[in-house]
Amino acid sequence: MIGMILSLTGLIVILTMIEHSQLAINRVMNSAMSMSFVWLYKAITIGDVFLLFSGVGVITWVFYFLCCPETIGRALEEKMEEVFLKLKDKKLRNNKGGV
Repeated sequence: MIGMILSLTGLIVILTMIEHSQLAINRVMNSAMSMSFVWLYKAITIGDVFLLFSGVGVITWVFYFLCCPETIGRALEEKMEEVFLKLKDKKLRNNKGGV
């Protein structure tokens, strides 16, 4: 268990350094989900674990529905284009300032 945590920490540090932070976050969340599932399955029944995870999913959906009204009626592609264009412009501005 400790070895897995240390290897994941090293992976996160390396991936963050080479500007793949979204991949690092994905790996961390997948690992946390996997490790917590096994731990919870041993503590409570498998049905309760699935109920807990589905409850977290429903609460998350309600949160985004109520707290993120700017995404209502917009396609995911529109929102992602907006986000990535902002990031691209920001990187271009940072590179021009350093030259």
